[in-house]
Amino acid sequence: MLDVRGLVVTYPGPPPFTAVDGVDLRVEASATTGLVGESGSGKSSIVRCIIGLSRASAGRITLGDEDVTNARGRTLASLRRQVQLVFQDPYASLNPRMEIGQAVQEAASVAEGCRMSSPRCRAAAHELLDLVGVPEALAQRYPHQLSGGQLQRIAIARALATRPRLLLLDEVTASLDVSVQALILNLLRRLQRELDLSMLYISHDLSVVRYLSDHLYVMRKGRIVEQAPAQAVFDAPRHAYTQELLGAVPTLGGNRWRGRRATVAVPPPGG
Repeated sequence: MLDVRGLVVTYPGPPPFTAVDGVDLRVEASATTGLVGESGSGKSSIVRCIIGLSRASAGRITLGDEDVTNARGRTLASLRRQVQLVFQDPYASLNPRMEIGQAVQEAASVAEGCRMSSPRCRAAAHELLDLVGVPEALAQRYPHQLSGGQLQRIAIARALATRPRLLLLDEVTASLDVSVQALILNLLRRLQRELDLSMLYISHDLSVVRYLSDHLYVMRKGRIVEQAPAQAVFDAPRHAYTQELLGAVPTLGGNRWRGRRATVAVPPPGG
């Protein structure tokens, strides 16, 4: 579905800063790939580059059989129909002066090529709201009148308007309570089954990534330091930095990696 090879993202200075340094990453069709690492490791820069919000300094991004590296014009328009991004803060991504029903209709109008007020557009918006479990009664409310979990459902509904093949999920449960996180994660798993979606899930929360991901990449200071099937990473992490991350996970019982944190020296990226 998605193949990233040798991706480099450098932001201009002075001095220039390389946020992503030679990253290889794959997302298989109908599967979820997790990308984890601490804040500032370069995860969001990869996502922004995939969707065309940032430019690659080097490397190649392929969606299916199409090279979409630094896409422009029709290629960029096609990319953004096939790939949609859901942000961490749904309130910031919604117009506070627009009812949530209208916000979904706006996305549907772009996807369907019809006016927001048309019956076709209203029907598409109703279908999207129903798909993510938002009652029609909430359609006339404004973003500030809804909970964080409800707003994230609206953001997901808008992302699904173009019938994408791939969802990029950037810390989408980070601002939610644990119980609400579970509801959103279950929603994403259901949508993946029903719509045959591929997903790239970016997070620093390993428990969330473990629940959702089939394959896992661990990122540190702009580089991938470990990648393997998700369960293999959690059962037997090979890189010292991955062990550090696992050791930091709070648990009610014993954490077998926590005792190693004081003794493991984290090698430089690529070590």
